[in-house]
Amino acid sequence: MANSSVVHAVRHSSSRADSSVLEATNEDRRNPEKVSDKVRLQRYRLIVAAHEILSNPEKRAAYDRDGTGWHSHPDHPESKLGAKNYAYAADNDSSIFNNATWEDWERFHNRNKPKQVQMVSHGTFISFILLLVLFGGFAQASWITQTQLGLDQRVQEMNAKSARLLAKRRQQTDELKSREHRVQSFLIRRDPTGYGLKEEEEPVYKQALDKQARLPAPKIALPSPEGQPK
Repeated sequence: MANSSVVHAVRHSSSRADSSVLEATNEDRRNPEKVSDKVRLQRYRLIVAAHEILSNPEKRAAYDRDGTGWHSHPDHPESKLGAKNYAYAADNDSSIFNNATWEDWERFHNRNKPKQVQMVSHGTFISFILLLVLFGGFAQASWITQTQLGLDQRVQEMNAKSARLLAKRRQQTDELKSREHRVQSFLIRRDPTGYGLKEEEEPVYKQALDKQARLPAPKIALPSPEGQPK
């Protein structure tokens, strides 16, 4: 509705209204699919600027007198200021018609709020975040390295402990075999037959000596009834 009122005001104005607004809007209507969002935003702000000039008697009189307020607009084709992003009109008037994007509306609603002081620049903040990430990565890598070293050390300690236990078992086995061998040698020297000198020693000899090391038991002649051996 604002655009139609501007075009109507420009068409029926007796002043030196700039025809570039009409050309821009007519071009947008002829080829709407070929107009980019950036161009649409630029055309919209030109129409808003024209509306502000034509709807304000003082601005319109200044424009009719010497063209003030139009050719100095940043989005005007003949402007020497170049295009730039802004939220309000060229004369810094906080008009609601200049709000074409959500950034414009945000700035419009915050226009009366005190400007927040930026304590840290964006580059410094990003550098700080990168330093935190690098420090965290270094700390994690150091922790992983220490954990790996600790695991390796524990594995080495377990291997050494197992080796000592195995060596101790082997030593005990060798000592047991040596002790048994000494006992067997003593018993064989005492009784080469391997059955003992006394009858009650035979179980001890059987337990200590191997069957292959014992000689056959000697045959003891029993006395005959007449007292003569058979």
